[in-house]
Amino acid sequence: MHRHSIIRLFSAFAVSSGFLNRGLICRTCCTVLLSTLVALSLHAGTDNSGEEGLPDIIALNHEQPINTLRQLGPGVWQESGIAIMGYDPVSYFLNHRATKGSMNYKFSWRGATWYFSSAANRDIFIKNPEVFAPQYGGYSAHGVANGYLVKIDPYSWAVVDGKLYLNYKDKFHRHWLRNSSRMIDKANQQYPDLLVDLAEPVKSSVS
Repeated sequence: MHRHSIIRLFSAFAVSSGFLNRGLICRTCCTVLLSTLVALSLHAGTDNSGEEGLPDIIALNHEQPINTLRQLGPGVWQESGIAIMGYDPVSYFLNHRATKGSMNYKFSWRGATWYFSSAANRDIFIKNPEVFAPQYGGYSAHGVANGYLVKIDPYSWAVVDGKLYLNYKDKFHRHWLRNSSRMIDKANQQYPDLLVDLAEPVKSSVS
């Protein structure tokens, strides 16, 4: 079983099942277990062949820069260098809500600065950024499914099969939620072609 299958299966158990919400598994334990499973899967080989019954998930890699668009005014958006408009990616998984990050806890990864609400969340992200970073480089999942790289609203989010998806505007997010499986399949097909116009990334560093 390759890495993404392990991550999806664990996430389905610990996050999507609701065990985490009911307090049956502590958040720290979930994080440690997930990190361990990822590490073990890396030693188990790199078989990337498809698996029947499991949807293909696009693995984040060093050719996929991060969306850092922010709104300056009505209809005016600009690259800011900050991922998810400064919101904490780990909080979506552990706290199940959008949480504004702090400049005191940040990490530079894949050409963007990521903000976190605590040092603990930052350190969790540093260990496994691919697990907690949003899909499609943080661009709107609804937009990617329709062939566009679209800005996002940090409050329009969902964790599906252990993966974070962001969207833009509530009406698009609600449409995406009603058709999430189909939209994810479409976006997985569209995204590789959309990468052509994206910039090259830079190396990671801790602040």
